[in-house]
Amino acid sequence: MKTSTITNSKEKRKFIAAFFWLFLWAILAGIVQKEIYLPGPLTTLKHLIAILTDPNAWLILGISWLRVWTGFLLSFILGIALGFPSGLFPTLQEGLEPMMQTVKSTPIMSLILLILIWFPSNLVPVVVGFLIGFPILWAQTNEGVKRTDPKLLEMARVFQLSPWQRMRKIILPSAWPSIRNASQTAIGLCWKASIAAEVLSHPRYGIGSKLYDAKVYLETPDLFAWTLALIVASGITERIFLSIFPQRRDLHADA
Repeated sequence: MKTSTITNSKEKRKFIAAFFWLFLWAILAGIVQKEIYLPGPLTTLKHLIAILTDPNAWLILGISWLRVWTGFLLSFILGIALGFPSGLFPTLQEGLEPMMQTVKSTPIMSLILLILIWFPSNLVPVVVGFLIGFPILWAQTNEGVKRTDPKLLEMARVFQLSPWQRMRKIILPSAWPSIRNASQTAIGLCWKASIAAEVLSHPRYGIGSKLYDAKVYLETPDLFAWTLALIVASGITERIFLSIFPQRRDLHADA
């Protein structure tokens, strides 16, 4: 009962905060009174509805969503696959560290332009999304493995658990909170990086291409509408991930 009350209170605060920012947006748009600079919430909503009534818009959203998911899942799988052995073997971590730091330190725009030279425009958002998420997941998986309680590992040796049992019952549950938090961060960054890559690579279908076109033709309400669609799609993607992958307590229960 107490948990339900806390949840309801948090939801109310979120609603009030959202209403406040929408109200402020509407006030500023009323002061500016020029849609080319700042369209209001209602104007943006009308343009969003107009966009979503076009069947091509759903194709565009679907293709961009698929690119983001592909880049993220590649970074998720490879980040974990390399993060676990890196946490267990310091030599491997030291060997991979320079490459990871280079990718993390490279500005996104430079990364996109480099990838444009090597890959076709349709693949650029996928590759860029992967390169943005991969170092984050690798680093957090690595750190999560290192934080495994040594006493639990010693107990596993005493009871002669196999390497697979140690991984499944001790190391993975210990590292999972770090992996899950890193994944939430990586999903948001993959969306931003992939859409930025679409803006520069300008594939035939993509939210980034629509954002670029709206900017070129000074269709600011459409720019806001596509941005709103992008924010909603990013939020849905994160919720899908969180619903698929369990909390740490569920992993312990399975073990």
